[in-house]
Amino acid sequence: MDTPISDTKQAPPSWRTPSVIIATAVLGCNLIWYYLNIRHWENPQEHIVAIAVNIVMTLALSGALVYALVLNLRDIGREKKLRVAMQRQEKNHKAELEYACADKMRTFEQKLKATQSALVMAGWATLLAEDALWLFNQLREILSSNDASEHPLDLSHPLRLGLISLDMSQEAEPLPWQRLRLLSFRDRCTAHKRHLLDRSLSNMPFAKQAIPNELEADAILTILAEHKSALSDRARELAAPYREIAEILDEIRIRENVMPEVL
Repeated sequence: MDTPISDTKQAPPSWRTPSVIIATAVLGCNLIWYYLNIRHWENPQEHIVAIAVNIVMTLALSGALVYALVLNLRDIGREKKLRVAMQRQEKNHKAELEYACADKMRTFEQKLKATQSALVMAGWATLLAEDALWLFNQLREILSSNDASEHPLDLSHPLRLGLISLDMSQEAEPLPWQRLRLLSFRDRCTAHKRHLLDRSLSNMPFAKQAIPNELEADAILTILAEHKSALSDRARELAAPYREIAEILDEIRIRENVMPEVL
């Protein structure tokens, strides 16, 4: 653990610092020295006292200078220790930030490799969900247009074989528009199911069975609606790791922006 930079001891009052005490002592000694020198000028016979005072003052000033030198050396040592501690803490802080960013990048790469195929599958699921919605709307439009037609057909079972398949004898006969649109709808359903199987989405409702030839129109619409919802849910489920990666990227971007300001 790094030693704290600041000392926990309470600092002494400003008037009790060594510099103030030494300065006060030197000032007092100088005043005494001036007084004695003035006395010596008035009474030259008392030169012994002046000489003694000069010796004492010289020793006192020398001692004060030595003590001040020791204090300066101590302060230099403290400053050096503080500088080393600050550099060490700065280095450790930078290393922690770099390690955190590197760890986030490794996590990002792992997530990206694990979710790359899932993201592609999520895109296909979203596309097929839109295609399922188109099939739903197309069938509903065919049914509503048939109800409003002057020559309606019986579309209670719109995908029965009699409507969506052709015999050899019927190839030369003109077909009503309802059957033509149902034939197109059948081909689109076949292509849709083939894409589901190719993308490993065979567990979807519409892919679990063949084209529902015997079901009523409402039942087919219900299956298509459930199929569209299942594909949308599957797309959101597959894209969930991507949202985690987006959060990791945002955090890395914030750390990269904050690091220069901190350091």
